[in-house]
Amino acid sequence: MIIKVLHLYHDLMNLYGEYGNIAVLCRYLEDAGIEVQLDKVSVDDSFNITDYNFVYCGAGTERNQKVALADLISHKDELKTYIKNNGTALFTGNSLEMLGKSICDRNGDTFEALSLADFYTYQGGESYKKYISANPNDTELIKNDTRITGDVIFKADFIEKPLVGFVNKCGFIKGNFNPLFNVVYGIGNNRNDKSDGIRINNILGTYLTGPILVKNPAMLDYVISLITNGNAKKQSYDSQNRGYELTYRELMKRFNPQG
Repeated sequence: MIIKVLHLYHDLMNLYGEYGNIAVLCRYLEDAGIEVQLDKVSVDDSFNITDYNFVYCGAGTERNQKVALADLISHKDELKTYIKNNGTALFTGNSLEMLGKSICDRNGDTFEALSLADFYTYQGGESYKKYISANPNDTELIKNDTRITGDVIFKADFIEKPLVGFVNKCGFIKGNFNPLFNVVYGIGNNRNDKSDGIRINNILGTYLTGPILVKNPAMLDYVISLITNGNAKKQSYDSQNRGYELTYRELMKRFNPQG
């Protein structure tokens, strides 16, 4: 078996050590006896998303996000076909915002996004004012114009263990979509939301970084099962498991000191 992995905009969308997601995923596949073809692409490179078994894009600055988005728009039809064929992808941090209808930045400028899901992104400053003007009863949603940062614990019905990591973002998303995770502690898609991310078939998007697949072995197992249709021999790494347990215990002490 050969698994083809596509790392989108590896040079632009590379904050928070997110390249670690690709490193640990490829190691898992190779340790399971599966050959991996990893292609790293960036702006103006030639590629077809439907040629791959797994697609990944990490978090970037808001400026780099717009550069990546302008390039990725030309691959929108490929992504639609990929979704229809149940292809697996992971978008972490603000890369998930590219999957919605549009992104309004802090200057109030609006950028067309991929329209793969029915949501809109607002990234602070003038975009918040635009949102409040159109939604006057929702002013509690935005308490101030600062970045939203902090450690989080999420959960999902498709994996047994809670997820750990952190969020560092300036935007929030609003719309009609299927969220990926439920918030146990910390911040979700917006300040009042108890859900995080989006899910479109096997396209997974989350604000959780850290990196997610390095810090959460159960999530790594799940993604591998999607990519291989459950045909990969399960791998277990003691250091990764110990790291997860330590992080989870410490976060629980912080979030629930009386527990």
